[in-house]
Amino acid sequence: MPIDGALGGEQDRAKAFIANEVYLEVRISQIWLTQKRELWREFQPFATIVTEFLHGGEERTLPAMLGSSELSGKLSFIEADDAIEIRNIRVAGPTPYEGDDVTILLALFRAETANWAARTLNVVEQISTAVGVPALIAARPVANAVISAVSQFVEDDSFELRCGQYQSWSSPDDPHNPDSGELRPMHYVVMRRPTSQGGGDPSAGFTVRDGRLCAFDGAGEPKPYTEHDFVLLSIQPRQRRDDYRKLEFYGLWQRAQGAVVEGDLAGAERAWRKTMGALYTDDLTGPQQRALYAEYKKRYEEMVDLFAGADARAQGRGPAAITVDTRDPADIIRAAGA
Repeated sequence: MPIDGALGGEQDRAKAFIANEVYLEVRISQIWLTQKRELWREFQPFATIVTEFLHGGEERTLPAMLGSSELSGKLSFIEADDAIEIRNIRVAGPTPYEGDDVTILLALFRAETANWAARTLNVVEQISTAVGVPALIAARPVANAVISAVSQFVEDDSFELRCGQYQSWSSPDDPHNPDSGELRPMHYVVMRRPTSQGGGDPSAGFTVRDGRLCAFDGAGEPKPYTEHDFVLLSIQPRQRRDDYRKLEFYGLWQRAQGAVVEGDLAGAERAWRKTMGALYTDDLTGPQQRALYAEYKKRYEEMVDLFAGADARAQGRGPAAITVDTRDPADIIRAAGA
């Protein structure tokens, strides 16, 4: 169910899912597991989330398999509530939002420790066969392998499904005023809650504060919710990425500048052409591609002008006269308003 509450990350968070202008990001904000003593001594937590979205004009699928090793660095033991809390794990994105539907399959299990190793190896074998070489954006066979594995878990007594959900949102006709079934910035909670506690709008009694699910008490004050197992997702549009330096274009841009500084103008030109090609990637929105291209082209031409002529070298305007541009691309994009 969708939950109201601040999403956080205000600096780079966009207000709506506008196709080809923002990035889609999905995070597990919080996992809450009750009965910690029983869980941790006899069981291992295991979560899987599969996100489907449009990327490069094609429907892509991104699976995340979170076993005890992936979750252990993020978990906290809450002694007072006999519970385990896991927070803030990014499972998809940032990737340019290109429109169309966004679909999420989420399942949270607990597995008997004695059977964990053998079953996990079986799952890994299935997924490795489907994937081959690991990739950031996987093909549909990965999702089929994950769903097949999840189906086996449901049928296996040693794996207990604590909660799960399959949910899809369509592209909003009006991004600033989306309908309930359309994609919008939101928290979404999947909860193991007795059906007897339903009735009315189940989301009305909840909100999110500081990335944690809260329930309103009798006085209308939000208090951290601890009663049942749940997974809290944040699905949000972001104006900018936080990992530009990890993309291919950034390393190529540094190489092109380095070649100019060394006086290898032919090598610099080759690296610059590769930089231009890498900038027009499906991993950047169109406005940000253009902003970075304009700034890097201007900078590159200035550097070449300084180093191309013998007169410039004779006047001491060699390598010491110019510095390599190591700015975070996010700063360039922010300054350009892209």
